Amino acid sequence: MKVLNKSIVFFSFISLYCTICVAQSSLNKLNLINTIEIQTELIATDKLGNLYAVNKQEVFKYDSNGKLLQKNSLKSLGNIGAIDVSNPMKILAFYKDYNKVLFLDNMLAPSGSTIDLSAIGFDQATLACTSHDNGIWLFNSLNFELVRMDPSLKISNQSGNIAQLTGNPIKPTVLFENNNQVYLCDTLTGVLIFDVFGTYIKTIPIKSISDLQVENNILYFIDGNGFGSFNPELLQQNEIELPQQGISQIRLQKNRVFMKLADKILIYSN
Repeated sequence: MKVLNKSIVFFSFISLYCTICVAQSSLNKLNLINTIEIQTELIATDKLGNLYAVNKQEVFKYDSNGKLLQKNSLKSLGNIGAIDVSNPMKILAFYKDYNKVLFLDNMLAPSGSTIDLSAIGFDQATLACTSHDNGIWLFNSLNFELVRMDPSLKISNQSGNIAQLTGNPIKPTVLFENNNQVYLCDTLTGVLIFDVFGTYIKTIPIKSISDLQVENNILYFIDGNGFGSFNPELLQQNEIELPQQGISQIRLQKNRVFMKLADKILIYSN
């Protein structure tokens, strides 16, 4: 990715994004409002503007200003490999090493029993996320297939072998459902998009993506060189220089921008 020379472009771009999101025209810069000193593997934001940070077995929930609201640790299940907060009342935590899924409520307390994926026939599930109507999407690496389970853990939809569909071997690292589409991010192939029935739609050939977020149908991503966006309707890609080195995740939510480094989270307001 070609990186633009001035970091001010980053702030102008994010301000434009926020302007679109909250329908305001006065946004022209971002201000650093808080720094959370914490080591994390990943962050996520919900539609209410809350921030979630995962550090191995622990989950921390903050408000949009960085005030700690809740904390929970479930050490018996190993490290959390992914968290889906698209439904802030029913948060999905995926324990990849133990092949288990656990739902948490809005207080980060366990909600229901732990789901053992091996016990229901998915020994090699490498990704999991929330689906509509309380379903769950899994990526089954055994046959390169997306599988959707309904609330009773019965299979409702399957994609078929994606490697055969696309003609490319895949080893995806990101999976989520957004606005009636399912996004599967593979560092070699790009962003594969499916409908909510698991039918393959297309691939956006942006490769080497380590983090992906979709807001208002715009893809925001981090690859090996920086931060960018892609508009599928206009086929337009923007490239933005990050304000500093070491940022591995960015989340844009309402009038906040959250940036994750190895040992801290930066919170900006517009």
